Amino acid sequence: MKILVTGFTPFDNHERNPSLDILHSLPDVLDVAEIIKQPLPTEFERGAQLVTSAIDKHQPEFVLNIGQSDGRSGITPELVAVNLDDARMPDNIGAQPKNQVIHADGETEYFSNLPIKTIVRNIRDLGLASFISTSAGSYVCNHVMYEVQYLMHKKYPNMKSGFIHVPSNYSDNDSTPTMALDDEVDGIKIALLTMLYHLDDNITLDHPYD
Repeated sequence: MKILVTGFTPFDNHERNPSLDILHSLPDVLDVAEIIKQPLPTEFERGAQLVTSAIDKHQPEFVLNIGQSDGRSGITPELVAVNLDDARMPDNIGAQPKNQVIHADGETEYFSNLPIKTIVRNIRDLGLASFISTSAGSYVCNHVMYEVQYLMHKKYPNMKSGFIHVPSNYSDNDSTPTMALDDEVDGIKIALLTMLYHLDDNITLDHPYD
């Protein structure tokens, strides 16, 4: 069993990216699964190329992309990726697509097929903040999530994939929500184990989108 996990390099003048910190902190083996770790640059084209190449090379049963979302206070699995690049700022090599379709032959949106409600429940059971996000934005995170979903639907229909945003794990001011790296790593481990063993998402959270 293989799980491909990705994290992004720092961007927008950040010193670190918690998704990359988490990636480096994950074990190489988690229960029955080999964890394949793929760092991604925060770049539209190259980020997508690296993750799709890693999927073709390793043929994982699961893919989990992780990204940073400043301002969020919890670990947030994404519900959907949209077929749109509309960058509010340039990526790390200066690309800033505006109102641009990612794939002309792709669906308007692709929904994660991970058990995201169960992931949220199990992370909350650890005492950590977690909720489902209904928007991955229109920057590099959404682009990578969409590219993986597109590839899955076109080529790997049995693969399970999705995206999780995490808060910053440090802050230069008191107004930015943060979460300790150890807690973020524990939350992602629970998400990975849930992907492996809890594929049934037919549960109801009191407020799943809060």
